[in-house]
Amino acid sequence: MPSREGSLTIAGSGIAAIGQLTLQTVAAIENADVVCYVLNDPAAEAFIRKKNPNVFDMYQLYDDGKPRLETYVQMTDVMLSKVRSGQDVVDHPGLFVQPSHRAIKIAREEGYPAKMAPGISAEACLFVDLGVDPVVNGTMTTYEATDWATTAH
Repeated sequence: MPSREGSLTIAGSGIAAIGQLTLQTVAAIENADVVCYVLNDPAAEAFIRKKNPNVFDMYQLYDDGKPRLETYVQMTDVMLSKVRSGQDVVDHPGLFVQPSHRAIKIAREEGYPAKMAPGISAEACLFVDLGVDPVVNGTMTTYEATDWATTAH
């Protein structure tokens, strides 16, 4: 299916927001037509607005007593309506966030470019905070991607 105008990038922000934004995420924010987000950090919100004043605060979709799933569907609809109008959209992280995965799936099915850019993970922060190397003493097993894809496990 040919690519269409408009795109969706889900960009990870990390746990510590501003301090853990990757260069890839900052570039995505700066170059987007609109940045959608849900934040409870005024400094992070100010940073995003400074990088790109064209924002949509998805927090306004929440309401007391409203089912969370309904809000998630609306978030997906907001992202996709902006993509369908030809805008390049950046939205909040995709891990533990259902609307982002749903929006990427639908955007791709409709022929729009859609990707996810990783942020610094909660697990990485936990390991650092605890001073633990998860691969020492067999605590955790990790695989190099090519090895994982080419070897039976």
